Amino acid sequence: MPRLPVQDLNPMFGVEIWGLDPCTPLDPETLAQLRTLFDQKGVLIFREIDVDIEFQTYLSEVLIGNDIAPSDLQLNDKFLISNKEPQAAAPRGRLLYHCDQMWSEHDRVDIISLYGQEVGQPATPTMFVSAEYTWRTLPGDLRDRVEGCRAVQHYTPETYAKRAKGGHGCSCVHI
Repeated sequence: MPRLPVQDLNPMFGVEIWGLDPCTPLDPETLAQLRTLFDQKGVLIFREIDVDIEFQTYLSEVLIGNDIAPSDLQLNDKFLISNKEPQAAAPRGRLLYHCDQMWSEHDRVDIISLYGQEVGQPATPTMFVSAEYTWRTLPGDLRDRVEGCRAVQHYTPETYAKRAKGGHGCSCVHI
């Protein structure tokens, strides 16, 4: 199998990938290439691909090293981020800056996988940041000032219900 064509999103992290055949299971060479890219670049954007929830879940699992059979996947097709559906996580307007649970002790998310079912224009862009790269390149004086500090983010079902009713749904805690 020839290697998939890729292009860096920027020098720090992220790549765009073309030509992935969304089949399960992936052949060992393609899987090895994707895992290496994910480990090195952190964000993979697949272009010109149409996938279903099964392939998206499979790909997410195998990228983080879970060698799972497609028949053993636990699919979560109930979580929707939409500004059109009233029961979705962001039922109005654009989704504001957020950090998707990488910080959670109990409900930690090992990988985030997004698929735009319907993206109308003008669309608010999805942007990514690398906390690891930021920390590594932070000026020494600033790193010294924040070393040992903590930030706490906390969301509950009540938070999402408040947002659905038009409330802010966010509280900041200074430690």
